[in-house]
Amino acid sequence: MLHENFVKDSIQDSVSHFNPGKGQILNSPMKYLWIIEKISSKSMFYHEFAADHPLDGILLSGLLSAMNSFSEGELGDSGIESIDMGGLRWVYFSNKDTNLMLVAAGTKESNSTLIKARLQIIHDMFAQNFQVDKEFWDGWNFEISQFYGFSKIVETLQQQWSKADQMMNVGAIFDMMGVFQQIFYCFIKIVKENFAGMKLHSVLKKLHTYKDRLEIWYEQQHLIDSYRVFELFIPKIDLATDEVAFDEAPATNIFGINPIGLTEDVLVPLFYLVLRHFQKTLQLEFGESLWLMLAKKEIMPFILEKWSFLKTLNLDKVLLCVIVAD
Repeated sequence: MLHENFVKDSIQDSVSHFNPGKGQILNSPMKYLWIIEKISSKSMFYHEFAADHPLDGILLSGLLSAMNSFSEGELGDSGIESIDMGGLRWVYFSNKDTNLMLVAAGTKESNSTLIKARLQIIHDMFAQNFQVDKEFWDGWNFEISQFYGFSKIVETLQQQWSKADQMMNVGAIFDMMGVFQQIFYCFIKIVKENFAGMKLHSVLKKLHTYKDRLEIWYEQQHLIDSYRVFELFIPKIDLATDEVAFDEAPATNIFGINPIGLTEDVLVPLFYLVLRHFQKTLQLEFGESLWLMLAKKEIMPFILEKWSFLKTLNLDKVLLCVIVAD
């Protein structure tokens, strides 16, 4: 049987072989998996990953093989890469040396490139585990019960890949929060360079009022765990010292914090709520014309510098609204 280290190395390989663009959210869970002997179209292994609807694995394996054979023979190409059918995305992987064809089905939003990379990992593990070579085929009696135990391995892989996807998604979320943090740095610079003494204290006091409102909203959404992370990326206002700064990251790995609620749909409105509060407060203090001049001087250069990156995160229009909103 497979060694644990080989499983871990294979998981790492599947991540390293797929390098998404920064900020890209992955969607790659497989719902169904077939391992098929390509020449005979015999289904050697079929597995469902907590799928919504059970399928007839044996019946479908013949259809999947026939479609691929038609593509290879009649259309003169190397076979099907992926195809959308029946509300699912079907991804193929074949290996001539082992005579195996793997097919996985997931949602239409699934990333076919990533699934194919993972099918290659599953193929390599299956071939090594059962020593699939010429001697294997010479002695194979079409008995598939010997492959049933492979289900535990693919389930372990799926669980580990899901964790890896989550970490990569969280990484994109942290990229997004880092952008908002840079905008807050611009706001802090404007405040520190234009206010002092009692006036500074008065402005900071007004800016600080966002916190109570935000905490109430967050409690209503039952996202208290995520708030620990969110707080790291918005400025902390100390009214006792009139200091504005960011909390330091906790001693534990920041990715160990419960990521529940850390989604774009939750965080963008939250950050915008705070930024909009800062913008409205300072606009009232400076007046519309002076505020617009300061915003263009201190904030617009950052937005323009990061424009392509902001567009990949769908933040370009959101951040422009912070400057031009009335």
